[in-house]
Amino acid sequence: MLLKIIFRFVNKYLKVIGIVLVSASAGMLLYTILNIKLEQDITKLIPKGKQNIARQFDVIDNLGLLDQLLFDISIQKGEEDTKKLISAAEQFADELEKSNLFKSIFYKINPEETQAMISKIYEKRFFLISPENFPFELLNSEEFIEQQIETLKFKLLSFESILSKEYLVKDPLGISEKSIENIFSRNVNYSVKIKNNILFSEDDKHILIITRPKKKSFDIDFTKSMLKKVNGIKSEIKGKLNYNFDIKMLGGHLYAYSTAGMIKRDITVIFIISITGIILIYLLSLGRLIPLLLSLMTIGFGIISGLFVLTLLFDSVHGITIVFGSTLIGICIDYSTHYFISYASKYRGNNSNPNFSAIHTISRSLFFGYLTTAAVFAVLFFSRLRFLQEIAVFSFTGITSAYLISVFVIPQFQFKRGIRIGFILVKCSYILKRFSSFSKRRKAPVIVITALIFTCFTVLTFFSEFDEDIRSLNYTDPELKNLEREILSRYGDISASNVIVITGDTLNEVLVKNDKVYGILSRAEKQSLIESFYNIHPFLPSIEAQKQNIKGLLALDWESIKLKVEKINKISGFKPDAFDGFFNDIRNLNKKDIPYITIDDLKDSPFFPVLDELMVNKNGSTVLLSYFKADEGAELTELIDRIQSVDKNVYYVNQINIINNIIEFLKKEIIKLTLISFAVIFIILLILYKDFKKALIALLPSLFGISVAIGLIFLFGGKINIMSLFAMILIVGIGLDYGIFMLNSTAGKTDTREHTPLAIIVAAITTILSFGILIVSKNTVLTSIGKIILFGITLTMLFSVMIIPLISPGPSGKGKD
Repeated sequence: MLLKIIFRFVNKYLKVIGIVLVSASAGMLLYTILNIKLEQDITKLIPKGKQNIARQFDVIDNLGLLDQLLFDISIQKGEEDTKKLISAAEQFADELEKSNLFKSIFYKINPEETQAMISKIYEKRFFLISPENFPFELLNSEEFIEQQIETLKFKLLSFESILSKEYLVKDPLGISEKSIENIFSRNVNYSVKIKNNILFSEDDKHILIITRPKKKSFDIDFTKSMLKKVNGIKSEIKGKLNYNFDIKMLGGHLYAYSTAGMIKRDITVIFIISITGIILIYLLSLGRLIPLLLSLMTIGFGIISGLFVLTLLFDSVHGITIVFGSTLIGICIDYSTHYFISYASKYRGNNSNPNFSAIHTISRSLFFGYLTTAAVFAVLFFSRLRFLQEIAVFSFTGITSAYLISVFVIPQFQFKRGIRIGFILVKCSYILKRFSSFSKRRKAPVIVITALIFTCFTVLTFFSEFDEDIRSLNYTDPELKNLEREILSRYGDISASNVIVITGDTLNEVLVKNDKVYGILSRAEKQSLIESFYNIHPFLPSIEAQKQNIKGLLALDWESIKLKVEKINKISGFKPDAFDGFFNDIRNLNKKDIPYITIDDLKDSPFFPVLDELMVNKNGSTVLLSYFKADEGAELTELIDRIQSVDKNVYYVNQINIINNIIEFLKKEIIKLTLISFAVIFIILLILYKDFKKALIALLPSLFGISVAIGLIFLFGGKINIMSLFAMILIVGIGLDYGIFMLNSTAGKTDTREHTPLAIIVAAITTILSFGILIVSKNTVLTSIGKIILFGITLTMLFSVMIIPLISPGPSGKGKD
């Protein structure tokens, strides 16, 4: 009754409603265009899970490990010449700096110059730095002092210099060629050596330039512009020089740009194939193009309204949301498909009012299907994943809009020539009738065989292997793959870094925690638990540590030490006042205005840009980093636990581990949401049907489709990945409609089993053309979705139209639905 009242109202004011809808669409579209902010950085979607993944990922992101762009410069065969190679590298680096595209460009360092500058900083404040292995107690030993002064005869240095440089601050920054090579090895696993103050590869034939582009790798527009300018610089330099050299690039920007371009190309091709296929299916199914145009109108309105609400609720919308959301709203074409095929059935029966009769016949099924599908996507809103929340809002709004248009607006259109069932549906109807006749005669065997298939494939799902390697969803550009292998074989894999992260409100607060971390790492290195590590404590301990160092020095008997030095000094031939400066510094330790060593003392160092990468300032807090190299195992796990026990804001970060943690978190989250969706939907179906058996039957097609699809992927030797799991949610949302429509067509008051299976078949084919066709993509993200959708939707459709009629309770009575 309510449907009839609304239907008449819409019919009476159809023109007004049409104008309102068109105006609303235009207004929402204009507002969206003017206000929507597209977010391309995928790290913005990373959730805050139990392992604080977002925070760790933020550190990795700030480190630039995702955004470093490497340039490998080499001379082509026949032109091998170190001077030519250095000249090409210097000119290229200079032009890169002038381009204003990069935050930093690093490829050379002068160890001697840097060490000299650092030495000046520590020359008068050596007593603030005290490595744990310094033998202070030996200062009371006359033999030790004599040994030191004997050394002076050959080095012509002061006692102060020996103490400060040889022991207290011996090469505190590691500014030697070998140490710099170790720093790169420890930090980002680069295998380089210093030659002529430039970073050369081990084979002396390549120069490595490490850059930090000004924008992130996910900023595709910036990357496109940057690569264009860089290629222009390469061409310009090659034109100036009279010898051949090669410049190769590798980094996150290339990966993101390549992947984005490939996905864009694939989606464009697939979109054309899909639209062409859908047009053909509609023409062959209904014989006219008008139903397709009206169906596309509902989807268009759904997309516009979805984007409009997203713009209102979120400060930015990720591109992934629009891609997935737009395809999800494609489910709504099912609503209008059911209506048009129902209309064709009524028109063929010479019904005087086929419009209302058609929508009235399927209104209950449409409502049940809409409510359950909308509920599936509403559940996603409670996820901790930002992009699932966005998809929930987009899909729920779009589906609601499309449903209202399909039920109340499209049925108002009059078709003078009518709509008839097309050739392909006539053939499908014939096949279904033959199968129905066959299955009724052999009902028990068909049900048993189906149950066995369901059971066997459900068991197989427990044996299916989940692919946790994020690289399985990576680009497949052969040229870039080969370049990656070549560069990484030469310089190493930057994703292999082990990082200890310390956070705090101030640098000194962080340094206090770092003192303890340094102690643990030092002991671990001595015990061979780790290969090596890099930490700033040896040259920048906390103020508290520097105060403790002073106390340690003051505790020594300096008067006794001075007498011993003077005694040995007479024998060695040094002037009596040779070491007065040193002892004056010791006496001045009690002064309150001691100039403690701070980060500002190091800022003039040529090496400071590298050091600065260890300290990340983010949102008013300080993040301090330590790198180390170690093999995986129980000992490493124990070491990490010991380090993290220092403070709640000290934790371990490894790029590969973070990605694995994210994948594991996403897997659990999606499986949890899928189970919650099933539970919520089952409760809704129980309320709607008031019958446990009917509610279960409506769910069976989705369950069957998911389990058999996963089992088939397993049998074909494939693995389930995170995108496969996400596609399962789509199967639940789509498959519910098939199950509900078919159940209502056979168990409702009005038997509509003649045209409902045909509508489900057309809806399934259009969905497969929208999603399943992704299987032909070269991108594994799209391929993963395509596989599960192709198998899952096909199986869900087959179960709905062939098995549900056999297990349905049958018509519940006569009369109208």
